[in-house]
Amino acid sequence: MRRSRIAEIRRAAKSYAPDIRMVVEELLIEIETSGNPGELPLMDERKPASKARGTLEEFQAAALAMGLQKSDGAYFHARMEASGWLLRGQPVKDWRAAMRSWMAAAYFPSQRGDAKPSGPRRTAL
Repeated sequence: MRRSRIAEIRRAAKSYAPDIRMVVEELLIEIETSGNPGELPLMDERKPASKARGTLEEFQAAALAMGLQKSDGAYFHARMEASGWLLRGQPVKDWRAAMRSWMAAAYFPSQRGDAKPSGPRRTAL
């Protein structure tokens, strides 16, 4: 991939969400530092994705890093354990991304001000 194209991608990535920018930058660095800069690295050569199941402490630390309460991390960990690490019937690939999604939807007890946490609200169709 030519240097001008890489620079163009970097400029465009500035308008992306921070987590997407980070992935784009990692891929561009891999392309620049690989032996053949004209090709993308194979999937098995890339870094493995974060493990699907985290510890309670990791969930609590992630909640604090997101500006949530420590109890929200414990709540989300308990929900994941109870569901068998499934969301909408699908295995959780990245619990941190799922946590960010829940935060954006204001599903956490501290965001709703619930005295008793109840999880995501479901509505009848």
